[in-house]
Amino acid sequence: PPCPQICEPPAPPSYHQPYTAPATVVAPAPRRWPRLALGGFVGGIDVENREGGEAYGLVGRYHLGRHLALEAELSRDEIEHDVRVDNRMGGALLFNLMPQRRLNPYLLVGGGVTFTDVSDGAYESRAGYAEAGVGLELKLGHRLSLTLEGRSGAQRSSGTEPAETPLRYIAPPNDEHESYTRGRLGALLYF
Repeated sequence: PPCPQICEPPAPPSYHQPYTAPATVVAPAPRRWPRLALGGFVGGIDVENREGGEAYGLVGRYHLGRHLALEAELSRDEIEHDVRVDNRMGGALLFNLMPQRRLNPYLLVGGGVTFTDVSDGAYESRAGYAEAGVGLELKLGHRLSLTLEGRSGAQRSSGTEPAETPLRYIAPPNDEHESYTRGRLGALLYF
């Protein structure tokens, strides 16, 4: 029977057709966590043989790599109902245990200088301090995180002994170690 349409046989495969590469899907590179952060904190301090107090301050962090960061701190501790004020200037080295996780625990060691003022200038001293601690950083986004820390340390005063007996109880002891613990809650903004 005749074919109602003209049927042409299919063309044989040609080995001279241009090659087209299969499409590849490239996964986007993971976003790098910014290196520099600025923030603040509030918390409390408990000084050996003293009443507790409030603490607040500013911090700056610079990440040297995935696991290491440097931190600078300017803070103020108000002890004994603002009778004693410790102004701190120091730094710390942080070791991040799980830097790629949203909740990153870390260890820290640090030190610096504490400037103590008792009763609005009735007694002043300067003390070097060293401390160690642990912390948690919760990354809320690419640029914002919250921190929770506990620090314990000791400082050694280099002032003179206060003349008045009541001040001796509040002021740091001369040429002796005074231990303390600090807890703080902070926020960091990364750039």
